[in-house]
Amino acid sequence: MHLILQPHLRQINRQLKVTSKVTPMSELRHSRYGLLAGVETEGLARQYQTHITLIGCGGVGQAVTGMLGAAGNGCLTLIDPEHITLSNISRLPLMQASDVGRPKVEALADAIRRNHPEQRVICLQEIISSRTLDGLCSKTNIMIDATDNWPTRKLLATYCREKKIPLVSGGALATDGWVGMFMPDGPPLEAWLGQPGQLADTCESVGVLGPLVGIVGNWMAMETLKLIWQSSNPTRWQTLTGRIVYIDGRYSDVRIQPLGNA
Repeated sequence: MHLILQPHLRQINRQLKVTSKVTPMSELRHSRYGLLAGVETEGLARQYQTHITLIGCGGVGQAVTGMLGAAGNGCLTLIDPEHITLSNISRLPLMQASDVGRPKVEALADAIRRNHPEQRVICLQEIISSRTLDGLCSKTNIMIDATDNWPTRKLLATYCREKKIPLVSGGALATDGWVGMFMPDGPPLEAWLGQPGQLADTCESVGVLGPLVGIVGNWMAMETLKLIWQSSNPTRWQTLTGRIVYIDGRYSDVRIQPLGNA
């Protein structure tokens, strides 16, 4: 158990508001989660009370959202200004060829609702900036950064730290992926950004390994769920707070590195 989390876990508890009704169908749908030690009825209730905001609905974002939508939560807010292109489809298993040209947020919300009609989803086809961020994200309990540009990542990290919002962040480029969790009272994103090689290249220039995108997104979803459950059962769950996980898809290597303070 990370003792550093405890003050902020109490903060999460105070922020939680019921945004989704628990129904017999939702209880049955998510019953396998409820059987997990450390989740049970209280953990599921906290999922249904949590508002999660995801920035970036590309490959990583869709993997995160697909799993969180299936797991159940109070509300998912999806923010992305872009439309789906044909080159996106190979790493977007929730999408269909007919979705090309549609806003990413709308197509993703429709995919979630097809299988999970009780899930509340808010779609915002907006560009994140210092001017719009507070209006779009002020009511969230957990922020997920699935963007693919570092200026936006840093903007989100600064905002979350100021507003005391947990930030789950991750990405994939070529055959390398990473996942991290940044709490307001833990090491900041800047503790990692100073390392070399993180501001160069894009998927458009070097490509990206599709299955790796799914691994990164699913790991981010797992960390998000553990954070929710940890607020009611802190001894059962340990998150990545203060650490970064690196995934090398080319050589099948996974390593976890602790972060220092910036």
